Amino acid sequence: MPRRKRGGSKPFRRGRGGGWVSNLRPNVVRAPFQAFFQNTMTTGNLQIAMAADNFANNLTSMATVYELYRFVELEYELLPRPTSSNILVVGYYPDATVTSPSGTATAMENLDAIVMPAVGNMTVPIKHRVPSARLRGALSWYKSTDDSSDIEFDTQGFLVFTGTGSEAVNCIVRGVCEFKNPVDASAGINRMIAILNSPSYNVSDGEVIKHRGIAQYLDAVRGQLVTSVLKQVAPPRTGPVLGM
Repeated sequence: MPRRKRGGSKPFRRGRGGGWVSNLRPNVVRAPFQAFFQNTMTTGNLQIAMAADNFANNLTSMATVYELYRFVELEYELLPRPTSSNILVVGYYPDATVTSPSGTATAMENLDAIVMPAVGNMTVPIKHRVPSARLRGALSWYKSTDDSSDIEFDTQGFLVFTGTGSEAVNCIVRGVCEFKNPVDASAGINRMIAILNSPSYNVSDGEVIKHRGIAQYLDAVRGQLVTSVLKQVAPPRTGPVLGM
């Protein structure tokens, strides 16, 4: 099996007609996030909607700029509680509406559930990363702007906490959220600028061209385009005509 060339993915690839096709996905933005939730359960239950416009602060801001979102990475970490004498379970449910489990035993049937034992039995955090296949939910993309009449289109899932009473919840949630289709055209331009200013791109077969900014990148691409055009328009070489 041939080894992959180093240097990362190429910003352009050859299309079927021989032209260049962009691989940069200028309308898709990946936004890492981390949020800390410090809440209190009501009668042993608490639900937190996984929606971009009411989650971490940086996601809330981006949700006003882009039409669609999706969570592509998700990890949650339960922190030990210094005074609680009851266990706490948290799990991710990739549904628009979720019925809270009837108890901690039922909550643990979720494949993405983790449990924090009572105080004294666990003194370090416990965390879990949700596999991408179960994180996706019913749709490929969701609306960034909340619409209570169409919750199935703007909520990817829920984090559900289950306990036994009105107990404190201390949970850190990390992950990556993708956005696309900028509402404001300037957002798309800013995204392209960010792409072009990245440290390096593989812009030709077998050659890694390093650059530190838009000017160097454009010079590299311009050189390739000029070379390609010259090859197409250059007249073919002909030898002497025999028999004259």
